[in-house]
Amino acid sequence: MARTPVNGSVIAIAATFGATKSMSAITNAASAVATFEAAHGVIVTDIVQIITSGWTLLEGRVARASAVATNDITLESLNTLNTTRYPAGTGAGTVREVSTWTNVGQILGDSLASSGGEQQFASFQYLDQDVAIEEPTQVSAGRFEFQIDDDLSAAGQVLLRSLSESQAVTPFKITHRTGAVRYGAGIIALGIVPILASNQNVRRAVSLSLRPANMTEYAS
Repeated sequence: MARTPVNGSVIAIAATFGATKSMSAITNAASAVATFEAAHGVIVTDIVQIITSGWTLLEGRVARASAVATNDITLESLNTLNTTRYPAGTGAGTVREVSTWTNVGQILGDSLASSGGEQQFASFQYLDQDVAIEEPTQVSAGRFEFQIDDDLSAAGQVLLRSLSESQAVTPFKITHRTGAVRYGAGIIALGIVPILASNQNVRRAVSLSLRPANMTEYAS
């Protein structure tokens, strides 16, 4: 039985990227295999974000390269087996490699919260039955929220401010002290009004709205 403590976790935001590259094909598999353009430069353990895809459910998704065979890149645990959601042969698009990450420091542990990602249901009842039925509809939008001790010169906060202004869908990762790591992407919003309260450091609120809500998670 394994546990993953939240204490000691590090949140980092993608800071720089390689050039956007074409993805001419992607397979239906438990770990999808994508065909990148020649001279893509991706090696095993690199982190890749899908920018556009005929499979719109993949747009924004982040995954780790677990194998490289010339131009065919295995995207570890990016599950595309469902051909209803991912019609075969139609997933081509564009990708980019995450080159560097910047840690978000000074996160107040008691402020960290997550919400969303729950399956929603519609309830109905047939006239000749006396028991209601539920059918799954959508999954609610996901979000992380936290507060940071304000430091205008910290690299992580400079990046957060820039991304908050651009509203770009940006990869992030959460690394736990067990070695488990979770990758996602989202739109970052940094509070423009500092939080001022007696007997506390100046703080700022940060929210990270997932785009899409799906994250790619690895035990190590």
